[in-house]
Amino acid sequence: MSGQISINVDIDTTQASSYLAWLVSQYETAMAAFWFDDRYRYTPQGFRAKRIIEDHPHMVGLVRTIRALRAQLGVAA
Repeated sequence: MSGQISINVDIDTTQASSYLAWLVSQYETAMAAFWFDDRYRYTPQGFRAKRIIEDHPHMVGLVRTIRALRAQLGVAA
């Protein structure tokens, strides 16, 4: 499947804040698990996060969703 999609969800600010907190925890948990994976042991410093993102495209979805929610809520990064 290729191409782009757009999703519009109407939720109140309490739900959005809770969802944002959950997404951030999912991102942090996944990144920590990938970070210490043997697969990335010999990846040069400064390239590990980029390599993880390339290998796990769902992480980009998390980041974009987090960014969009923060923008809508007016939360600083």
